Amino acid sequence: MRLILISAFVGSGVLGLSHMAWADAYSYQTLDVPGANMTVVSGINDSGQTVGTYFRGSNQYGFLESNGVFTTLPFNSATAINDSGQILAADGGILAPTGMFTSITVPPGTIPRNPYGTQTLVSFDQLNNAGQIVGSYGFPHFEGQITGGVFLYNNGTFTVLQPPDGLTFTPSAAINNSGRIIGSLTDLTGNVVGFIDDNGNLTTFALPVGGLNLTLTELNDSDKIVGYSCRNPATEFFCEGFLIASGDVTFIDFPGASETYLAGINNEGQIVGRYYGTDGVEHGFIATPVPEPASLTLAGFGLLGGLGLILRRSGKRVGYQVRDSLKAGATNRHKAPSIESRSFPTDYIIRMKVSICYGTEENSYEGLGL
Repeated sequence: MRLILISAFVGSGVLGLSHMAWADAYSYQTLDVPGANMTVVSGINDSGQTVGTYFRGSNQYGFLESNGVFTTLPFNSATAINDSGQILAADGGILAPTGMFTSITVPPGTIPRNPYGTQTLVSFDQLNNAGQIVGSYGFPHFEGQITGGVFLYNNGTFTVLQPPDGLTFTPSAAINNSGRIIGSLTDLTGNVVGFIDDNGNLTTFALPVGGLNLTLTELNDSDKIVGYSCRNPATEFFCEGFLIASGDVTFIDFPGASETYLAGINNEGQIVGRYYGTDGVEHGFIATPVPEPASLTLAGFGLLGGLGLILRRSGKRVGYQVRDSLKAGATNRHKAPSIESRSFPTDYIIRMKVSICYGTEENSYEGLGL
Protein backbone atom coordinates (compact mmCIF):
# COMPACT_ATOMS: atom_id res chain seq x y z
CA MET A 1 0.00 0.00 0.00
CA ARG A 2 1.01 3.67 -0.34
CA LEU A 3 1.36 6.19 2.46
CA ILE A 4 0.78 9.75 1.31
CA LEU A 5 1.17 12.74 3.60
CA ILE A 6 -0.04 16.13 2.43
CA SER A 7 1.16 19.59 3.55
CA ALA A 8 3.72 18.48 6.15
CA PHE A 9 5.54 21.24 8.00
CA VAL A 10 8.62 20.57 10.16
CA GLY A 11 9.91 22.91 12.86
CA SER A 12 11.24 22.78 16.42
CA GLY A 13 10.85 19.02 16.56
CA VAL A 14 7.11 19.21 15.81
CA LEU A 15 5.44 17.90 12.67
CA GLY A 16 2.12 19.65 12.01
CA LEU A 17 -0.19 18.01 9.49
CA SER A 18 -2.54 20.72 8.27
CA HIS A 19 -4.32 18.15 6.12
CA MET A 20 -4.31 14.46 6.71
CA ALA A 21 -4.26 12.74 3.35
CA TRP A 22 -7.71 11.27 3.68
CA ALA A 23 -9.48 11.33 0.31
CA ASP A 24 -12.18 13.98 0.15
CA ALA A 25 -15.68 12.77 1.02
CA TYR A 26 -18.90 14.12 -0.45
CA SER A 27 -22.57 14.13 0.32
CA TYR A 28 -24.64 13.45 -2.80
CA GLN A 29 -28.03 14.85 -3.77
CA THR A 30 -30.03 14.03 -6.88
CA LEU A 31 -31.32 17.12 -8.73
CA ASP A 32 -34.23 16.16 -10.97
CA VAL A 33 -36.68 18.64 -12.45
CA PRO A 34 -40.20 17.56 -11.33
CA GLY A 35 -41.99 15.68 -14.07
CA ALA A 36 -38.89 15.38 -16.27
CA ASN A 37 -37.89 12.09 -17.85
CA MET A 38 -34.21 13.14 -17.92
CA THR A 39 -32.19 15.89 -16.17
CA VAL A 40 -28.64 17.07 -16.92
CA VAL A 41 -26.93 19.55 -14.55
CA SER A 42 -24.20 21.53 -16.34
CA GLY A 43 -23.10 24.40 -14.11
CA ILE A 44 -23.00 25.82 -10.58
CA ASN A 45 -22.02 29.20 -9.12
CA ASP A 46 -20.59 30.05 -5.71
CA SER A 47 -24.09 30.59 -4.28
CA GLY A 48 -24.98 26.99 -5.14
CA GLN A 49 -27.40 27.88 -7.94
CA THR A 50 -27.36 25.28 -10.71
CA VAL A 51 -28.38 25.24 -14.35
CA GLY A 52 -28.82 22.58 -16.97
CA THR A 53 -31.21 20.84 -19.32
CA TYR A 54 -34.24 18.63 -18.82
CA PHE A 55 -36.49 16.63 -21.09
CA ARG A 56 -40.23 16.27 -20.72
CA GLY A 57 -41.55 13.88 -23.32
CA SER A 58 -39.75 14.75 -26.56
CA ASN A 59 -39.29 18.41 -25.59
CA GLN A 60 -36.06 19.90 -24.25
CA TYR A 61 -35.77 22.87 -21.87
CA GLY A 62 -33.12 24.80 -19.99
CA PHE A 63 -33.59 25.27 -16.24
CA LEU A 64 -32.36 27.23 -13.24
CA GLU A 65 -32.40 25.65 -9.78
CA SER A 66 -32.06 27.89 -6.72
CA ASN A 67 -32.60 26.60 -3.18
CA GLY A 68 -34.58 23.65 -4.52
CA VAL A 69 -36.85 25.76 -6.73
CA PHE A 70 -36.72 24.98 -10.46
CA THR A 71 -37.47 27.59 -13.13
CA THR A 72 -37.79 26.83 -16.84
CA LEU A 73 -35.66 29.09 -19.04
CA PRO A 74 -36.55 30.59 -22.46
CA PHE A 75 -34.02 28.42 -24.31
CA ASN A 76 -33.51 24.70 -24.60
CA SER A 77 -30.19 24.22 -22.79
CA ALA A 78 -28.19 26.14 -20.14
CA THR A 79 -24.50 25.41 -19.65
CA ALA A 80 -23.23 27.86 -17.02
CA ILE A 81 -24.19 30.47 -14.41
CA ASN A 82 -21.87 33.07 -12.88
CA ASP A 83 -21.96 34.71 -9.46
CA SER A 84 -24.03 37.62 -10.80
CA GLY A 85 -26.74 35.17 -11.82
CA GLN A 86 -26.11 35.52 -15.56
CA ILE A 87 -26.98 32.28 -17.35
CA LEU A 88 -25.31 31.06 -20.52
CA ALA A 89 -27.40 29.40 -23.24
CA ALA A 90 -25.70 26.53 -25.03
CA ASP A 91 -26.68 27.84 -28.45
CA GLY A 92 -25.48 31.39 -27.74
CA GLY A 93 -26.77 34.12 -25.48
CA ILE A 94 -26.83 35.39 -21.89
CA LEU A 95 -29.93 35.67 -19.72
CA ALA A 96 -29.59 38.41 -17.08
CA PRO A 97 -31.31 38.15 -13.67
CA THR A 98 -33.62 40.94 -14.86
CA GLY A 99 -34.98 38.66 -17.59
CA MET A 100 -33.17 40.41 -20.45
CA PHE A 101 -31.77 37.90 -22.95
CA THR A 102 -28.94 38.95 -25.25
CA SER A 103 -28.27 36.59 -28.15
CA ILE A 104 -24.67 35.97 -29.23
CA THR A 105 -23.88 34.59 -32.67
CA VAL A 106 -20.57 33.48 -34.07
CA PRO A 107 -19.88 35.72 -37.12
CA PRO A 108 -19.51 34.01 -40.51
CA GLY A 109 -15.92 33.10 -41.25
CA THR A 110 -14.89 32.90 -37.59
CA ILE A 111 -14.94 29.12 -37.46
CA PRO A 112 -12.72 27.29 -39.98
CA ARG A 113 -14.35 25.52 -42.90
CA ASN A 114 -15.66 22.06 -42.07
CA PRO A 115 -13.47 19.68 -44.10
CA TYR A 116 -15.93 16.79 -43.83
CA GLY A 117 -19.03 18.46 -45.24
CA THR A 118 -21.04 17.52 -42.15
CA GLN A 119 -23.06 19.82 -39.93
CA THR A 120 -20.83 22.01 -37.78
CA LEU A 121 -21.71 21.80 -34.10
CA VAL A 122 -21.22 24.89 -31.93
CA SER A 123 -21.58 25.10 -28.15
CA PHE A 124 -21.13 27.99 -25.71
CA ASP A 125 -19.63 26.13 -22.75
CA GLN A 126 -18.58 28.40 -19.87
CA LEU A 127 -19.15 31.93 -18.55
CA ASN A 128 -17.07 33.70 -15.89
CA ASN A 129 -17.87 36.66 -13.63
CA ALA A 130 -16.36 39.15 -16.11
CA GLY A 131 -18.73 37.96 -18.83
CA GLN A 132 -16.03 36.16 -20.81
CA ILE A 133 -17.29 33.06 -22.61
CA VAL A 134 -15.50 30.05 -24.01
CA GLY A 135 -17.10 27.71 -26.47
CA SER A 136 -16.25 24.94 -28.84
CA TYR A 137 -17.07 23.77 -32.33
CA GLY A 138 -17.00 20.28 -33.74
CA PHE A 139 -16.91 18.55 -37.11
CA PRO A 140 -18.53 15.09 -36.93
CA HIS A 141 -16.89 12.58 -39.24
CA PHE A 142 -15.83 8.95 -39.42
CA GLU A 143 -17.70 6.59 -37.04
CA GLY A 144 -19.01 9.32 -34.77
CA GLN A 145 -15.65 10.97 -34.15
CA ILE A 146 -15.63 14.75 -33.62
CA THR A 147 -12.73 17.11 -34.25
CA GLY A 148 -12.92 20.85 -33.88
CA GLY A 149 -11.68 23.78 -31.88
CA VAL A 150 -12.15 26.29 -29.07
CA PHE A 151 -13.06 29.98 -29.12
CA LEU A 152 -13.14 32.89 -26.66
CA TYR A 153 -15.82 35.61 -26.66
CA ASN A 154 -14.74 38.77 -24.86
CA ASN A 155 -16.44 42.19 -25.07
CA GLY A 156 -18.03 41.44 -28.43
CA THR A 157 -14.93 39.92 -30.01
CA PHE A 158 -14.46 36.27 -30.98
CA THR A 159 -10.98 34.74 -30.92
CA VAL A 160 -10.33 31.20 -32.16
CA LEU A 161 -7.56 29.46 -30.21
CA GLN A 162 -4.80 27.94 -32.31
CA PRO A 163 -3.57 24.47 -31.32
CA PRO A 164 0.11 23.54 -31.43
CA ASP A 165 1.30 21.72 -34.54
CA GLY A 166 0.16 18.12 -34.74
CA LEU A 167 -2.59 18.52 -32.12
CA THR A 168 -6.34 19.08 -32.40
CA PHE A 169 -8.74 20.39 -29.79
CA THR A 170 -11.32 18.23 -28.03
CA PRO A 171 -14.65 20.11 -28.45
CA SER A 172 -15.00 21.25 -24.83
CA ALA A 173 -13.46 24.13 -22.87
CA ALA A 174 -13.75 26.03 -19.59
CA ILE A 175 -12.72 29.42 -18.20
CA ASN A 176 -12.31 30.64 -14.62
CA ASN A 177 -12.58 34.15 -13.17
CA SER A 178 -8.94 34.97 -13.88
CA GLY A 179 -9.55 34.31 -17.57
CA ARG A 180 -7.60 31.08 -17.64
CA ILE A 181 -8.91 28.70 -20.29
CA ILE A 182 -8.51 24.96 -20.02
CA GLY A 183 -9.32 22.00 -22.21
CA SER A 184 -7.71 19.05 -23.93
CA LEU A 185 -5.87 18.25 -27.16
CA THR A 186 -5.42 15.03 -29.10
CA ASP A 187 -2.44 14.03 -31.23
CA LEU A 188 -2.46 11.94 -34.39
CA THR A 189 -2.14 8.70 -32.40
CA GLY A 190 -5.11 9.53 -30.14
CA ASN A 191 -3.11 10.48 -27.06
CA VAL A 192 -4.71 13.27 -25.02
CA VAL A 193 -2.96 16.14 -23.21
CA GLY A 194 -4.42 19.09 -21.34
CA PHE A 195 -3.88 22.72 -22.22
CA ILE A 196 -3.96 26.04 -20.37
CA ASP A 197 -4.35 29.35 -22.18
CA ASP A 198 -3.30 32.43 -20.17
CA ASN A 199 -4.05 35.60 -22.13
CA GLY A 200 -3.19 33.96 -25.44
CA ASN A 201 -0.20 32.00 -24.17
CA LEU A 202 -1.16 28.36 -24.71
CA THR A 203 0.83 25.62 -23.01
CA THR A 204 0.18 21.89 -22.75
CA PHE A 205 0.48 19.57 -19.77
CA ALA A 206 0.32 15.83 -19.21
CA LEU A 207 -2.96 14.60 -17.77
CA PRO A 208 -2.44 12.59 -14.57
CA VAL A 209 -5.55 10.56 -15.40
CA GLY A 210 -3.78 8.85 -18.30
CA GLY A 211 -5.31 7.11 -21.29
CA LEU A 212 -7.25 8.41 -24.27
CA ASN A 213 -10.34 10.49 -24.98
CA LEU A 214 -10.70 12.41 -21.75
CA THR A 215 -12.95 15.47 -21.33
CA LEU A 216 -12.12 18.38 -19.02
CA THR A 217 -15.33 20.27 -18.26
CA GLU A 218 -14.54 23.04 -15.73
CA LEU A 219 -11.94 24.56 -13.43
CA ASN A 220 -12.46 26.88 -10.48
CA ASP A 221 -10.32 29.77 -9.25
CA SER A 222 -8.08 27.36 -7.33
CA ASP A 223 -7.38 25.54 -10.62
CA LYS A 224 -9.24 22.43 -9.48
CA ILE A 225 -10.39 20.65 -12.63
CA VAL A 226 -13.31 18.27 -13.12
CA GLY A 227 -14.12 16.06 -16.06
CA TYR A 228 -14.97 12.52 -17.00
CA SER A 229 -13.52 9.55 -18.82
CA CYS A 230 -15.20 6.60 -20.48
CA ARG A 231 -13.98 3.27 -21.74
CA ASN A 232 -15.60 0.31 -23.38
CA PRO A 233 -13.87 -2.95 -22.44
CA ALA A 234 -15.11 -6.22 -23.79
CA THR A 235 -16.99 -7.01 -20.56
CA GLU A 236 -18.47 -3.70 -19.46
CA PHE A 237 -18.99 -0.10 -20.58
CA PHE A 238 -18.62 2.51 -17.86
CA CYS A 239 -17.74 6.16 -17.30
CA GLU A 240 -16.35 7.91 -14.25
CA GLY A 241 -15.96 11.50 -13.16
CA PHE A 242 -12.66 12.79 -11.86
CA LEU A 243 -11.23 15.74 -9.95
CA ILE A 244 -7.66 16.94 -10.60
CA ALA A 245 -6.16 19.07 -7.81
CA SER A 246 -2.45 19.85 -7.48
CA GLY A 247 -1.66 16.99 -9.83
CA ASP A 248 -3.59 14.42 -7.79
CA VAL A 249 -6.59 12.61 -9.26
CA THR A 250 -9.70 11.64 -7.32
CA PHE A 251 -12.29 9.54 -9.10
CA ILE A 252 -15.86 10.34 -8.08
CA ASP A 253 -18.91 8.20 -8.82
CA PHE A 254 -22.46 8.89 -7.72
CA PRO A 255 -23.47 6.10 -5.29
CA GLY A 256 -24.98 3.14 -7.12
CA ALA A 257 -24.61 4.75 -10.57
CA SER A 258 -23.53 2.82 -13.63
CA GLU A 259 -22.05 5.95 -15.23
CA THR A 260 -21.06 9.33 -13.78
CA TYR A 261 -20.15 12.53 -15.63
CA LEU A 262 -18.85 15.63 -13.83
CA ALA A 263 -19.73 18.97 -15.44
CA GLY A 264 -18.91 21.80 -13.04
CA ILE A 265 -17.19 22.85 -9.83
CA ASN A 266 -17.50 26.10 -7.85
CA ASN A 267 -15.06 27.78 -5.48
CA GLU A 268 -16.69 26.04 -2.51
CA GLY A 269 -15.70 22.69 -4.04
CA GLN A 270 -19.28 21.68 -4.86
CA ILE A 271 -19.45 19.51 -7.95
CA VAL A 272 -22.38 18.98 -10.33
CA GLY A 273 -22.99 16.52 -13.11
CA ARG A 274 -25.20 13.69 -14.24
CA TYR A 275 -25.43 9.97 -13.68
CA TYR A 276 -27.30 6.91 -14.89
CA GLY A 277 -29.16 5.19 -12.07
CA THR A 278 -30.29 1.61 -11.69
CA ASP A 279 -33.54 2.68 -13.35
CA GLY A 280 -31.61 3.38 -16.54
CA VAL A 281 -32.61 7.06 -16.38
CA GLU A 282 -30.22 10.00 -16.54
CA HIS A 283 -30.34 12.18 -13.41
CA GLY A 284 -28.65 15.41 -12.37
CA PHE A 285 -26.78 15.66 -9.07
CA ILE A 286 -24.74 17.87 -6.78
CA ALA A 287 -21.89 16.61 -4.58
CA THR A 288 -20.95 18.76 -1.56
CA PRO A 289 -17.63 18.24 0.23
CA VAL A 290 -17.84 16.87 3.76
CA PRO A 291 -15.45 18.75 6.11
CA GLU A 292 -12.17 16.99 6.76
CA PRO A 293 -11.26 15.73 10.24
CA ALA A 294 -9.68 18.34 12.50
CA SER A 295 -6.02 19.12 11.91
CA LEU A 296 -3.67 16.79 13.71
CA THR A 297 -0.33 17.70 15.32
CA LEU A 298 2.21 14.97 15.93
CA ALA A 299 5.14 15.63 18.25
CA GLY A 300 8.45 14.38 16.87
CA PHE A 301 9.36 12.09 14.03
CA GLY A 302 9.06 9.01 16.24
CA LEU A 303 5.30 9.49 16.43
CA LEU A 304 5.12 9.85 12.66
CA GLY A 305 6.96 6.58 12.20
CA GLY A 306 4.62 4.95 14.70
CA LEU A 307 1.62 6.30 12.87
CA GLY A 308 2.90 4.88 9.58
CA LEU A 309 3.41 1.48 11.23
CA ILE A 310 -0.09 1.53 12.72
CA LEU A 311 -1.65 2.48 9.40
CA ARG A 312 0.17 -0.30 7.60
CA ARG A 313 -0.81 -2.90 10.18
CA SER A 314 -4.42 -1.76 10.29
CA GLY A 315 -4.72 -1.87 6.53
CA LYS A 316 -6.16 1.64 6.31
CA ARG A 317 -5.58 3.64 3.15
CA VAL A 318 -4.17 7.11 3.66
CA GLY A 319 -4.63 9.33 0.63
CA TYR A 320 -7.02 7.09 -1.23
CA GLN A 321 -9.76 4.55 -0.75
CA VAL A 322 -10.04 1.35 -2.76
CA ARG A 323 -13.56 0.30 -3.64
CA ASP A 324 -14.61 -3.24 -2.86
CA SER A 325 -16.32 -3.25 -6.25
CA LEU A 326 -12.93 -2.96 -7.99
CA LYS A 327 -11.46 -6.04 -6.37
CA ALA A 328 -10.74 -9.05 -8.52
CA GLY A 329 -13.86 -10.87 -9.61
CA ALA A 330 -16.23 -8.00 -8.85
CA THR A 331 -19.22 -7.73 -11.16
CA ASN A 332 -20.56 -4.32 -10.15
CA ARG A 333 -18.16 -1.40 -10.36
CA HIS A 334 -20.58 1.08 -8.84
CA LYS A 335 -21.89 -0.50 -5.67
CA ALA A 336 -20.75 2.34 -3.42
CA PRO A 337 -19.45 5.93 -3.56
CA SER A 338 -16.09 5.89 -5.31
CA ILE A 339 -13.37 8.24 -4.17
CA GLU A 340 -10.10 6.87 -5.39
CA SER A 341 -6.72 7.98 -6.70
CA ARG A 342 -5.55 5.94 -9.68
CA SER A 343 -5.08 6.01 -13.45
CA PHE A 344 -6.43 3.89 -16.26
CA PRO A 345 -6.49 3.92 -20.07
CA THR A 346 -9.65 4.90 -21.89
CA ASP A 347 -10.79 4.32 -25.44
CA TYR A 348 -14.27 5.83 -25.66
CA ILE A 349 -15.86 9.15 -24.89
CA ILE A 350 -19.33 10.67 -24.71
CA ARG A 351 -19.75 14.40 -25.15
CA MET A 352 -22.94 16.27 -24.30
CA LYS A 353 -22.25 19.95 -24.89
CA VAL A 354 -22.94 20.28 -28.61
CA SER A 355 -25.62 22.42 -30.18
CA ILE A 356 -26.24 24.57 -33.24
CA CYS A 357 -25.72 28.33 -32.94
CA TYR A 358 -28.39 30.44 -34.56
CA GLY A 359 -30.28 33.73 -34.31
CA THR A 360 -29.31 37.32 -33.57
CA GLU A 361 -31.70 39.24 -31.35
CA GLU A 362 -32.14 40.87 -27.98
CA ASN A 363 -35.36 40.21 -26.14
CA SER A 364 -36.79 40.49 -22.65
CA TYR A 365 -38.27 37.37 -21.07
CA GLU A 366 -40.17 36.91 -17.88
CA GLY A 367 -39.24 33.93 -15.72
CA LEU A 368 -41.24 30.88 -16.70
CA GLY A 369 -42.36 28.59 -13.87
CA LEU A 370 -42.65 24.87 -14.23
